[in-house]
Amino acid sequence: MLQNILNLEGVTVLGKKQLSKVNGGGHCVLTLGNGQTIALLTSADDSSASDAANAECVNQIINEGARSCRYDCDHDGWGQ
Repeated sequence: MLQNILNLEGVTVLGKKQLSKVNGGGHCVLTLGNGQTIALLTSADDSSASDAANAECVNQIINEGARSCRYDCDHDGWGQ
C-alpha cells in the first residue's frame, strides 16, 4: 500500500523538520528497519496520535513485511 501511495503524482514523504511546520492534528514519523521513513498525519492532536502510529507500525510489520518499526510523535515531544 505504501508503494502505491508513494507512486501517486505529487506525493512527498515529509521528514521530522518538515512535519514540525505542519499545523493541525498529530504528526508522527515511522522509521522502518530498512531506514525508510513514513510521515503519519492524524486528525488527533493528543496521545491517540501515538496510538495510531503504534497501530501503523504493527501493520507495517505484519502486513507489509517490515522487520522492525519505531515511531516518534510530536505530542510526546520529538525524540522522547
